[in-house]
Amino acid sequence: MVYYDFTAVKKAVGETGSTNDEKIAGYGLFGDNFINSDLIKVRNINLPATESTFSSVGEFNAFKDIATQITIGYFYKFESGDMLTLEQAEKTWAKFFTSKFKRPRFVVR
Repeated sequence: MVYYDFTAVKKAVGETGSTNDEKIAGYGLFGDNFINSDLIKVRNINLPATESTFSSVGEFNAFKDIATQITIGYFYKFESGDMLTLEQAEKTWAKFFTSKFKRPRFVVR
């Protein structure tokens, strides 16, 4: 199972035809592996993540949207050298991951 939306990625990067389909699929795999590298550290989650992993359909759709953003970021990183898109997508993932899967830590001073 892939997390990203292939059609949305193609549309966002302006690709028509099937010339770069393999590249997009490869970048999608990069994105999915990036996400899985964080999810593998979470107890009680089976990979690949499915709708049942999340508390609502909306949360799962947000997860898939972030995966699509990361895929677009990898496309731009390797095709045009633009790092800003990927950095922004990775920050969005970090916020989502922290809010969903990490417990708050309290420090006694």
